[in-house]
Amino acid sequence: VDIANDNADRRVLTERWKEPGDLASFKRIQVSNRETVEVTKPTSRFVQDYNWVSLNSIALEYDVNPTLIKHIGLSMLRFGVGANELARWSSVELERGLSYPYSRTIMKEMKIYKLIISIFLFVGLSSCNDWLNIEPKDTTTETDLFATGDGYRVALNGVYAQMAESSLYGQQLNWGFLDVIAHMYMLSELSSEYALSAKYSYTDEKVKSIIEGIWSKAYNNIANCNNIIQRIDNEPAGKFAEGEIEKNVIKGEALALRAYLHLDILRLFAPSMMNVEEDKQLYIPYVTTYPCTFQPYTSNQDVLNKAIADLKIAKELVGSYDLANIVQLSPINRIENGGADDIFFAYRGYRMNYYAVCALLARVYNYAGMHQEAFNETEIVINALCDSYGSKCFTFTPSYTLRNGNTKLYEEIIFCLSNDQLWTIYKPYYGGEMSLYLNAWSADDLFDDNSDIRKKLVTTLNYYPVSIK
Repeated sequence: VDIANDNADRRVLTERWKEPGDLASFKRIQVSNRETVEVTKPTSRFVQDYNWVSLNSIALEYDVNPTLIKHIGLSMLRFGVGANELARWSSVELERGLSYPYSRTIMKEMKIYKLIISIFLFVGLSSCNDWLNIEPKDTTTETDLFATGDGYRVALNGVYAQMAESSLYGQQLNWGFLDVIAHMYMLSELSSEYALSAKYSYTDEKVKSIIEGIWSKAYNNIANCNNIIQRIDNEPAGKFAEGEIEKNVIKGEALALRAYLHLDILRLFAPSMMNVEEDKQLYIPYVTTYPCTFQPYTSNQDVLNKAIADLKIAKELVGSYDLANIVQLSPINRIENGGADDIFFAYRGYRMNYYAVCALLARVYNYAGMHQEAFNETEIVINALCDSYGSKCFTFTPSYTLRNGNTKLYEEIIFCLSNDQLWTIYKPYYGGEMSLYLNAWSADDLFDDNSDIRKKLVTTLNYYPVSIK
C-alpha cells in the first residue's frame, strides 16, 4: 500500500512490524528516501481463504387491526423495529472506511396513514388472489384537504388531472394501448410492448404492466370520487363559495366520473353484453365506498345498473348549474374562453357537464341494450341550444376552422380532458423508431366519405399516413 498517496486501513499502522520479535501481519512502514514510501508488491502470499456469515438486517412490524383505529380517522397504524449489520463473522476482516467492525444501526418506527387517494382491492389480472396496492403520488391528511370548500375543488380537480395521465386517457385509453389492440397502426413499426399488445400477448410482462397500470389508476381515481361523495353529503352548503349549487356540482361530477371509469373498466375486462350467456359471470367490482379493503366482483348487468343510478343523480345535480348558465356550454366558452369569472365553473367542456352526463348515460343504456332510453338521452345532446337565438351547443366542425389550428374539432367536443404534456408524451411515437403509422395505405382507405373533415387531419410521414389530430 502506498500510504503517502492513498488511504489505508488503520491496521497498516497499528498492526505493522515494529521491532525484532514482533509477529505482525503487515511489514513496517519504510521510507526509501525523503519523498517516497516503499510499496509492497502484491504476491500470492497475501491470498487468504474468504469465509463469512453475515446477519445484514432484521425487521419486526405489527399492523394494528383497521377496525380498531377507523373511529379515530386512521386507515393504517404500524409499529416496527429494525436493525442493520447486526453481526458478521469472517475469516477476512473486510474493511469499510478506516475502521472495523461495521457500524450497527437500530431503528424504531411508527407509521400512520391518512391518505386521500388510497384503496386496497382484493383483485388481480392474472390471479384473483393478488393484492393491488393502489396509492397516490401526492398525499395529505384528509382533515387538511376537506377542511374548506376549496379542498373539495382540489380533490375533484385531482381526479381529472390523474385521468389525463398517460396510464389512462392521456395515452393508453386514447391513442395508445386501445388503438393498438384495435389494430389501428401498422404492426411492423410498433415498439416492443405495443407489438406484443397487438398480438394479444397479455401474459407478457411489458403488456401486463400497461394493463395493471390502467386497472390500478382507474380504481385509484374511483377511490378519490368515493371519498368526495361520502364526505360532501355531511357538509353544510355554507362551506362552499357558491353554496348549494357548488356542492351539487362537485357531488354530481364525482358521481359521473365514478360511472365513467367503471364503464370503461367493464368494457375492457368483461365480455360484451351481447353475449347473454356470460352475463351471470362476475368480472369487476363496482366500488362505492371509501376506504375499501375488499369489494366483491359483480355481474355486467349489476355494474350497468349502478352506473345508470349514479348518472341519473349526477344529471340532476350538475343540471342545476349548467341549465341555468347554458351560454357557458357554447363551443367557444366551454373549450376556449371559459365563460365564467370563477375558474372552477369555467371551461365546462373539460368537466362532466350536464350534456356530458347525458351522453355518457346514452352510452351506458346502449351498452345495456336499452336502445330507446339511449336514443332519448342522445336527443337531449343533439338538440341542446346555448342561447336564445337557437344556436346549437354541438355541431359538426366547419372545415375552414382547421386553418386556425382547430385540429381537435372543438365544436363537436362534449367532454374532454386536458394534459399540457400531451405532445411530449406523443412525440416519441411520431416519426421515430416507435412511430404509430396508421394501418392504411392512405387517408382514402380510412374514410368512405370524401367530405369527412377528419380526412384532412391525416398527413404522410416517411411515406406512411399518420394522424395530426
